[in-house]
Amino acid sequence: MTQKSYYKKQKQPVFSKISLTLIIVAFIVLTIIGSLHINDIDENGSNWGRFALVQASFCIMGVIGTSFLTQGTLFPQKLRKANPNTIINTLIILSLELFIQLFSSLTLSISTTEKALYYVFASIGEEVLFRGCIMEFCRKINLHPILSIGLSAFLFMEIHVNYYGQFSMMLMVFLGGIALATTYFLFQDLTANIFGHFLNNAIAVGINFGRVNLAIISYSWIYYVFIGIFSLFLILYWITYFKHCKMSEKNDFSEKNEIRYMKKQTLISMFLLVFSILLLIMIYKNSIDYFITVGGPKT
Repeated sequence: MTQKSYYKKQKQPVFSKISLTLIIVAFIVLTIIGSLHINDIDENGSNWGRFALVQASFCIMGVIGTSFLTQGTLFPQKLRKANPNTIINTLIILSLELFIQLFSSLTLSISTTEKALYYVFASIGEEVLFRGCIMEFCRKINLHPILSIGLSAFLFMEIHVNYYGQFSMMLMVFLGGIALATTYFLFQDLTANIFGHFLNNAIAVGINFGRVNLAIISYSWIYYVFIGIFSLFLILYWITYFKHCKMSEKNDFSEKNEIRYMKKQTLISMFLLVFSILLLIMIYKNSIDYFITVGGPKT
């Protein structure tokens, strides 16, 4: 008797042109930074230059492992076609990651541009290895989704050695890993995972790097910039929605499928709206904290 598969049938290859390009760029950046700072020790006593080289190796291991598991080759021969839903998937992943960080006191010791780039590009290798390779391996052996998501999140947490001994930070990383693995299982869109994690790290690094090195930029302005980007993506979301409506008319989709699509898009819209409100609350809070800290505007 054939065992029931827990996973959806994979309709498209894992890698896209965009994701593969980002992986190559990340590998080059992390290799250069790691080589230049291989003996550097940061304020927490960790050798972050060597960690950068480890993250670069994640890119290679992830690509080889995922390609072998999905296509039987050491490098992807077929690439995923562009999909407008990647934008929506990216927004959902990004919002989940930022929401989890609301309940932690994330502080990164970033004093140089090279270290800022390391934190941002490290996210790409992590997604390729822990979401692409690990989750595809779990698919291959038909491991139960709860176990595969838990395994991916646990391994993701374990490589964050700089947070060892800090329970709240390790918990945040574990929950973030669960969110990333779950969305990969549901969407089967590695490009969205890479973009979501990359943008999340970029925002966190921008906040911490700006506060330490660019005193003229307040904490709240980072969120205003993000709100603008978020609104732009929201506009693109509605454009894809109206395009779908036109395609539905031409292809004469069934009423049942159309209702299902409308419910899905309505749910996503409500989720994005709630997330926007949360961001506005964060902007308000950080603006108050900033003016208290600096003593208000100078005259």
